[in-house]
Amino acid sequence: MIYFRISPRRSSTVSGVMDPTSRPAVVIDNGTGYTKMGFAGNVEPCFILPTVVAANESFLSQPKSSLKGSWAAQHNAGVAADMDFFIGDEALAKSRSSSTYNLRYPIEHGQVEDWDAMERYWQQCVFNYLRCDPEDHYFLLTESPLTPPESREYTGEILFETFNVPGLYIAVNSVLALAAGYTTSKCEMTGVVVDVGDGATRVVPVAEGYVIASCIKSIPIAGKDVTLFIQQLMRERGENIPPEDSFDVARKVKEMYCYTCSDIVKEYNKHDKEPGKYIKQWKGVKPKTGAPYTCDVGYERFLGPEVFFNPEIYSNDFITSLPAVIDKCIQSAPIDTRRALYTKMGFAGNVEPCFILPSVVAANESFLSQPKSSLKGTWAAQHNAGVAADMDFFIGDEALAKSRSSSTYNLRYPIEHGQVEDWDAMERYWQQCVFNYLRCDPEDHYFLLTESPLTPPESREYTGEILFETFNVPGLYIAVNSVLALAAGYTTSKCEMTGVVVDVGDGATRVVPVAEGYVIASCIKSIPIAGKDVTLFIQQLMRERGENIPPEDSFDVARKVKEMYCYTCSDIVKEYNKHDKEPGKYIKQWKGVKPKTGAPYTCDVGYERFLGPEVFFNPEIYSNDFITSLPAVIDKCIQSAPIDTRRALYKNIVLSGGSTMFKDFGRRLQRDLKKIVDARVLANNARTGGEITSQPVEVNVVSHPVQKFAVWFGGSVLSSTPEFFASCRTKEEYEECGASICRTNPVFKGMY
Repeated sequence: MIYFRISPRRSSTVSGVMDPTSRPAVVIDNGTGYTKMGFAGNVEPCFILPTVVAANESFLSQPKSSLKGSWAAQHNAGVAADMDFFIGDEALAKSRSSSTYNLRYPIEHGQVEDWDAMERYWQQCVFNYLRCDPEDHYFLLTESPLTPPESREYTGEILFETFNVPGLYIAVNSVLALAAGYTTSKCEMTGVVVDVGDGATRVVPVAEGYVIASCIKSIPIAGKDVTLFIQQLMRERGENIPPEDSFDVARKVKEMYCYTCSDIVKEYNKHDKEPGKYIKQWKGVKPKTGAPYTCDVGYERFLGPEVFFNPEIYSNDFITSLPAVIDKCIQSAPIDTRRALYTKMGFAGNVEPCFILPSVVAANESFLSQPKSSLKGTWAAQHNAGVAADMDFFIGDEALAKSRSSSTYNLRYPIEHGQVEDWDAMERYWQQCVFNYLRCDPEDHYFLLTESPLTPPESREYTGEILFETFNVPGLYIAVNSVLALAAGYTTSKCEMTGVVVDVGDGATRVVPVAEGYVIASCIKSIPIAGKDVTLFIQQLMRERGENIPPEDSFDVARKVKEMYCYTCSDIVKEYNKHDKEPGKYIKQWKGVKPKTGAPYTCDVGYERFLGPEVFFNPEIYSNDFITSLPAVIDKCIQSAPIDTRRALYKNIVLSGGSTMFKDFGRRLQRDLKKIVDARVLANNARTGGEITSQPVEVNVVSHPVQKFAVWFGGSVLSSTPEFFASCRTKEEYEECGASICRTNPVFKGMY
């Protein structure tokens, strides 16, 4: 969500002009199929219109020779044609009645694709439907999750430049859907939004007002599919409906008569026993002849919505029910949506970080919550008590322990989804890192901090302000973590800064291409399978086999089994045979103690040793929602990159993250990726008939012992080079130019 505000051109101090904040805001929910608009405070939108524009483009299609009259006459004709357009139902009617009006749909799959049509649409919404002056109202517009920031910029330009609105707020529609459950006591901003529209169904998890983008699930069944299924059922039953009217009739039947049943078999019996009670009649008029007709509406009343719960009755292409998709969405989210984030810290030149701590702060906020009347003593005593409470905080594992043992400590997670959201907590966290853990004077050391790709430049400015102003560091370098992961493959001869970083963490797997030290942001790929999914799959396998593991301990046991016993196999069928022939050699035993009783227990660790990591190469064994293997995703990532970088990217694929530490993971990844690339080369050679022969493409996956801490180790290596200090932003530069110098950090010579 982004909030824009500029000073309104007309002030409330001018006589007779009302302050825009005293008028209700305009709310416009832009959807692919329909747009809903109205004013803040209303329970329902004032208008619901199809998101379509019918523009008269006949003027543009005429040759210049056919346009008679002077230049001014031609110009006026063009202006008139440009203003001759309609939106919503009027647009659909105009396109049917006149061939000079062409339909334009500005929004495709939740994203604005035609900005000219979108601007026209908003113009009609504001002036013709809402009939308000945009300069007198603040505006709230909606967007779908994962909308690119450039789209928000275009929206801001149109609203501020064309409509001259005094203020604009762009909100994610899923977050607003949660806010719809608002009560006078509390508005829960953590939950799952199940958005079933006409064209798509999405399950969007939201944590404290922020969308967990990596866990969004979607299914290819939505409102339109229900309509098509009802249309199909009525057609198969031979109902007397005109073919050109059948889709509209099915849609209206869906909206008027359909309901969800608790048991499909019982519902069939009810309809068969009392048809007069349950079967409805639809009455219509044939569009061409005007003759009336009727048709029965029977089983489709409950079979239509049933496609969400038993999709196999509609199509064999997708058979996962909506409740199962919602469950998978929630299971893919972190147990605590933020606890999986860790901070690694240490000194340049070391191979491993000195400390690895959860990125969490436990602050004592009891002083702030007390009423002033309860604070006894002088002002100085009250002030000292406040200062003491402000300094009473913990980080990392100590913070988690404090929050469990005392209710006066509240947990604050400064980093959300890779971005710093709570700068006050972040500053406290860094303070403890520097003084209590590393125990160094920040004025005596240069600092290297990391950030995720696509971090906004404002975040770097805030980081620079804190480091230079609060800690008074002499120099600062902010590096992208994917670039540092490449640098982790450093050798004494050369450090390749062009390559692909395959970062497989606990919560997400990302494939990030880097060219000469710069991330190719448009080609970043991610898959919804990561280390946590391997753990859940192992947990599921052991549960299905009936192993004697306490339920409350099963997830931790599966995680430890993954870390201690799992490996990557070259052929899954051969691996099954090996385990069956020599079980004593390959089956391991896990020994544990039941947490509640203290009694010891043992369980076998068998096929899950190789089946766990196999989900990266054959994900269909774990889930039907995503079936593209990791090698195929890497290949797509490289193929989407600029053509002159592709060979270099294939040549340097670097592994990063703890979930790449399985034995032979890199070797299997290189083999499977090489097969994909070689098959493409052979297909190209066959297509040209051998006249043009493509050179073989070298594929190389780089594994190294420190890939678990690849980002930190890469930073340790680069900050040990002499060129690092010359590339840092210094305290003197900051005092001269301000925080804007931290917006960029050069790729320095020591990287090559």
